[in-house]
Amino acid sequence: MLLMYAVGALVVVGPLPVAIVTGGAVAVLLQFKPELHRIAQKLGDEDLRAIMQFVLITCIILPVLPNRNYSPLGLLGLHTAAAGHPPGPLEVLNPFETWLMVVLIVGLSLGGYIVTSSLAATPESCWRRAGGAISSTATTVSYARSARGDPCRSHSRHRHHGSPRP
Repeated sequence: MLLMYAVGALVVVGPLPVAIVTGGAVAVLLQFKPELHRIAQKLGDEDLRAIMQFVLITCIILPVLPNRNYSPLGLLGLHTAAAGHPPGPLEVLNPFETWLMVVLIVGLSLGGYIVTSSLAATPESCWRRAGGAISSTATTVSYARSARGDPCRSHSRHRHHGSPRP
């Protein structure tokens, strides 16, 4: 209720698109409140901690980082560029973009963990499904390699070569 009061104040004094998006997000969350409670009860403390850490690195740390290039020499204090000077060839370290890669990797890992734990599937089967959506050739090679080591799957290979089935 207090949040909706703040959204009303934001409509009057702040940017209108932010108020509309915030009000819409609150309405959607309130609509799915029972389902969200069931999901939160299914998740353990470790799962909730991992989700909160992801929110921390995404919503708090990422926006604070500077989005500009730095030189390794500049970080050591050996080289300082003049104001208005174009970036040199060594100015390649961008904290924002580096942290964005951290967010991407942690997000993919967290998403994979949630999918495997919610579907009660093995990580290998999830990777194979994802691989099939991305590259059918890579998935075919993966299945072929695993069939080589599994005698139950490799019986068709003997049939094609004319040798008797084991």
